[in-house]
Amino acid sequence: MNTLLLIKEKELKSQRLHDAQRSFAAHSEGIDYTSAHQSPAKLSSRAS
Repeated sequence: MNTLLLIKEKELKSQRLHDAQRSFAAHSEGIDYTSAHQSPAKLSSRAS
């Protein structure tokens, strides 16, 4: 296979991974993952 083609494919794969990671990080910032085991007081204040 052509070396230039392999390099381009590797770069494209790297760019797609980077874009996916940025997209995932941007969407998960606003989500609260606190569980009852981590912070029972926080969850009890929500129930009120």
